[in-house]
Amino acid sequence: MSLQDDSNALRKDLEAKIGDNIKFIDRETEALLQSGIITNSLQVGQKAPDFTLPNATGGEVSLSSHLKKRPVVLRRVVSVLQSRIESLSTGFA
Repeated sequence: MSLQDDSNALRKDLEAKIGDNIKFIDRETEALLQSGIITNSLQVGQKAPDFTLPNATGGEVSLSSHLKKRPVVLRRVVSVLQSRIESLSTGFA
């Protein structure tokens, strides 16, 4: 299954749960696109700036420390957006 197929399936499921309220998500998505968020975001292959975040045990972890060990794939934005969509669909269920 392709990413487009996954996206289409997610949208169909969401439409079934929230009906016409999908228009809100469409409007907000368009507003994000118009804001320039894509052109101002890192693109595939660009290096992310170093950052440090708390880890699960109360310590800290940095991007640079992980890059010394192995390649790193950043995907937090996707999970944040997915959790917001899921919380929207729960609110309308």
